[in-house]
Amino acid sequence: MTPAALALIGISALLHAYWNTLLKRAGGGNLFIGLSKITESIVFAPLFMLWGLPTMPKTATVAFTLLVTTIGVLITYSGLSQAYRNGDLSYIYPISRGSMLLFLPFLAVWLTGEHIDAVGASGLVLILLGVLALQLKELRFSAVYEIRTHVNGKGLAWALFTGFFLAIYTLWDKHAVATIPPFSYQYAYTAVVALISAVYTC
Repeated sequence: MTPAALALIGISALLHAYWNTLLKRAGGGNLFIGLSKITESIVFAPLFMLWGLPTMPKTATVAFTLLVTTIGVLITYSGLSQAYRNGDLSYIYPISRGSMLLFLPFLAVWLTGEHIDAVGASGLVLILLGVLALQLKELRFSAVYEIRTHVNGKGLAWALFTGFFLAIYTLWDKHAVATIPPFSYQYAYTAVVALISAVYTC
């Protein structure tokens, strides 16, 4: 992986965390999510018209792919919004994102036939342990039981729900970008989500 790719990943991670912080400050509302998607689609519209649209395949399969993605995105955002209404950002964010790794490997093996070697499995376990450690006030076993005082039952349930759907549509993304260029795919479903959000908020 090149330094430029690593830098882009780092920038993406920071922007993603910042967006989630803003979502939490907004009270986890669907209005904020909708407005952010509308803004995103407007800002990147010129790039899509010049670069993305000409590379977009025009088939019924593409329309179906975008429909499934849009449904997955809307479900995931709704789950995340509910999670933030019932828990602190510092607890919900790692759980909702990290719990995806509880589901993704098994779904990938089951649905795509991929395999995970010992090194990969060890890495996943370490990441999940890290997510758990982030929730602890102190590094002791009894502190594990105190997590529930920071994330109530609803918050934890919605965070895990979000992680599950993140895993599902991550696999769907892999399928989608095999036929649709990544930027065109990203913009197209974002624009559809923005359109639905505009209708919903009006």
